[in-house]
Amino acid sequence: MSNVQYSDEASIVSIHRTGCIITFEVQISTAGTYTIGVWDDGEQIGSPTVSGEADSTVTTTYTMGADIGTRAWGYDFVLETADESTVQVITWDFEGSDRVMTQCAVDSVAVGSAGGDASGGGAPVTAPSGPTRELARTGSAAGITAFAAIVLVGSGVSLRLARRRV
Repeated sequence: MSNVQYSDEASIVSIHRTGCIITFEVQISTAGTYTIGVWDDGEQIGSPTVSGEADSTVTTTYTMGADIGTRAWGYDFVLETADESTVQVITWDFEGSDRVMTQCAVDSVAVGSAGGDASGGGAPVTAPSGPTRELARTGSAAGITAFAAIVLVGSGVSLRLARRRV
């Protein structure tokens, strides 16, 4: 996760993901309304808002509606004032970003069968401090991996057919 703070008016102090729900905790130093622009692959896909008095901490949520795009890992969050001045920019990567919708479906089934709440269940997931090997591969890396898997499967089938003929 990278974090660049441009002013001290407000700050996103924590981000948690539970299923498809992302919860932001925002520390407000200057009273007002702030918007968190949610960006994926250069396109703004959401904009939850928070309002509060000076020296308050408030929360808001964003419901993820699709798997993370393939051009870059994770989301970018841009905290802005009401007059659209940038306060903070966070790049947030997390493991399994290419499988969010599958994870949400699994979380919904688990919550429904366990009698939990409807928010997606499970413990909050805090963003890792940087990309890990387990992060979803996207773009050309994913294409190369898929091609290699197809070649290996094809080779295995050809070898079995050759053994049967002998």
